[in-house]
Amino acid sequence: MRDKVVRQRIDDCDADGGVGDMLHDYHEAHFGEGPQEEEEPEASAKAYFEMLEATQKPLHSHTKVSRLDAIGRLMALKSQFSLSRDAFDSLLTVFGSILPENHITPKSMKEHEKDAYCPKYKASRFLEVDSGDGQPKKQLTIPVKILRYLPFIPRIQRLFMTEEFAQQMTWHKKGVRYNPDKMVHPSDGESWKNFDRIHRDKANEARNLVYSREVSMSNMQGSSVVHLVEEGGQDVKSFMKGVKVTEIAPPIMMGAAIHAQIDALRVNDDGGFVGYGEEHAWTQKSVLWRLPYIDDFLLPHNIDVMHTEKNWGEALFGTVMDISDKTKDNVKARVDLAMLCDRPRYEMRTPGPGRKWKKTQADFVLMMAQKKEALEWIQKLQFPYGYAANLRRGVNLTTM
Repeated sequence: MRDKVVRQRIDDCDADGGVGDMLHDYHEAHFGEGPQEEEEPEASAKAYFEMLEATQKPLHSHTKVSRLDAIGRLMALKSQFSLSRDAFDSLLTVFGSILPENHITPKSMKEHEKDAYCPKYKASRFLEVDSGDGQPKKQLTIPVKILRYLPFIPRIQRLFMTEEFAQQMTWHKKGVRYNPDKMVHPSDGESWKNFDRIHRDKANEARNLVYSREVSMSNMQGSSVVHLVEEGGQDVKSFMKGVKVTEIAPPIMMGAAIHAQIDALRVNDDGGFVGYGEEHAWTQKSVLWRLPYIDDFLLPHNIDVMHTEKNWGEALFGTVMDISDKTKDNVKARVDLAMLCDRPRYEMRTPGPGRKWKKTQADFVLMMAQKKEALEWIQKLQFPYGYAANLRRGVNLTTM
């Protein structure tokens, strides 16, 4: 292993490229840093170091600029001036013609575009499947790896270019609360206020944004859980009354406590973390836990309200429209109905020999005329700019 973190030198003209930062982050995340005992690296680490060493070679014998430096600078120029692929290839051709012989500058972006295998390591660029008949594996058209670089800082900066969006972006600081006793924005929450008290320099600038990350519900170990205690009643079908939950709700874990829990995770030899499913529910370590202020969050995880609303909306629409693969009023729900509720009209009954399961149509399901009326209303529905997608494109009255 290396004794120090290898970081590529990239000049100001390549500042937007971020190639050096990405390599540094990759190295730090996978191979650690600081003094290490000399040992033979594993296959993936060895391949990485060989690749890194190859990119450090100078373009030719009369320069110290490495191949990675040159590619990073050129890609930054391509992004900065929005050069097309053809224009960029022409630029590479010109550079190649004026450089000394035996240079290692890429000839074009399409130099290895049609190669099915890596020219150096001979690994397949596309997924391979075994047909099971003893024949060689068949290549699919799905790439094994896809690199997408989506810089969000320029996108955020563009939101401040129009007065309307700029006001929305700074509303958390400058917006007027007509009902100060009600929470109308996440900035009214205690977690946001606590962070502002600790980092006053960041809080004073209204243009500083708060980044929100989405987490899976299965990865929210340590979150607060509310237990409902039902008392009294003997009717089991009345929403399972009589069942009492006596366990104490787990404590609400703050950012520092969760951070310590994540740092204590140990990787299994066969993948995953030791103790998964018994001691914790963590499946991965996010790079965001390396942020210097992550311990200051009272609420490092939160339910994504937007997707919660979206899922509820789709479930409700699919149910009242009785869409076969979207409705929540399915056979399983009807079978559970017999145990949980007292609605014999909607219970599923065992079909006779040779017959299929059949469920009674619920009162909340729209009739055909009502469905048509709802879809026609959606076709005429209009929203303010930026409020919603064009829903009318999803309506087709001929196939309802």
